[in-house]
Amino acid sequence: MLKKNTAGQKLSVYAYDLTTGLPVTGDGANITGSISLDGAAPVAIADTNPTEVGGGWYDFDPTQGETNADKLNWFAESATENVAVIGGVDYTSIATDAAAAKTYAAAIKAKTDHYPYAIQPFTSTSTLTGRIDPTYLTAYQDSRLQAGPISVNDADGDPVNLGDKTLTLVAWEHDDLDTTVFELSTEGESPGLTVGGDDNNQVLIDADASNFATAGQLDYRIYDATDADNPSPLIDGVIEVVAGRAPVSEPP
Repeated sequence: MLKKNTAGQKLSVYAYDLTTGLPVTGDGANITGSISLDGAAPVAIADTNPTEVGGGWYDFDPTQGETNADKLNWFAESATENVAVIGGVDYTSIATDAAAAKTYAAAIKAKTDHYPYAIQPFTSTSTLTGRIDPTYLTAYQDSRLQAGPISVNDADGDPVNLGDKTLTLVAWEHDDLDTTVFELSTEGESPGLTVGGDDNNQVLIDADASNFATAGQLDYRIYDATDADNPSPLIDGVIEVVAGRAPVSEPP
């Protein structure tokens, strides 16, 4: 089995005499080949002529790019009269270079040693919106909601200093990542997220009630967006927005 997107491999073809059926030797300079990647139209193999192995067998040396497909079909022909050449087909496997795999595993480990972070339960206060317990936020239209703080600690229980980071929160409908309900950030004149606490590891959500206007379940994720082009997830969670009593009007 060939390895996908990997150089240093061989594409073998077999040449034989159409009259006698015997293998043809010494014909490498007259043999050319083409290759199809994942069913695409065949194109000429970069290795113009194959190297003779013996007994009618010849090997082309494909480039790395010529193996970058899940399915490879290769074909060959000879300019010599009465000589036919049989190509081949193969389904590739993912390359497993031990050193590369070890490096990749170390990079993943560095990112996941302190993930997921521990999250303390929500505690919230609100105006004219009824009861909010540690795990539920209440849906209403005409007030501002402050939820938090969410304390972010690493896997060892140590606080993660967020004071010098730009954070964003994205909330979406439960199990529907493509349906974003709202986004908040620590940036801007009226940030929806603020960082505080003695260790700068607490995140406070300050959202308009319209963000929680509809009862239901929201999934959310807070990102470290200090590098705007490569935001990295910090914590995931679920917000249950439940119906409560109607807003109470201010006394005249």
